[in-house]
Amino acid sequence: PYYSNLNKRLIKMPKVYFIDSALCVRLQGHQEMATVLSSPQAGHLFENLVIAEALKTKDHFCKNWQLYFWRTKEKAEIDLIIESEKQITLIEIKLSSGKGGEFKIPETLQATNKKIRTAFVTASGSRSFFKPNLEIIPIKYFCDYLLEQT
Repeated sequence: PYYSNLNKRLIKMPKVYFIDSALCVRLQGHQEMATVLSSPQAGHLFENLVIAEALKTKDHFCKNWQLYFWRTKEKAEIDLIIESEKQITLIEIKLSSGKGGEFKIPETLQATNKKIRTAFVTASGSRSFFKPNLEIIPIKYFCDYLLEQT
């Protein structure tokens, strides 16, 4: 979890992700794509896939990024926060290609002197800007988007 206080990062409840999303799908008993996409876990599985791809990209290209998520008691959430030396990227992960709603940047991040980028990662569609600082990124362009991180 993302907290400006390092001690809170250590004691708050982490999330668990599978690096191999196909194994995760198989362990749930799915044998066909149609059953995966219609399952209640489809959005969570897609989120897991995107997080795993971010981690693999970070490791493969030896990037000095920190990966976090952010969640409040009121259930406000940012699925992925990637922090580099000069920039913070906030990513919402949505299985549907819908544009989503407002992207609220937490106050603790607004106070930083780093550049902030925001994006929605979706399963399909084309890469486009929804708002000046809110980009829609289909999963097939996700690694390219990450490598643009400075």
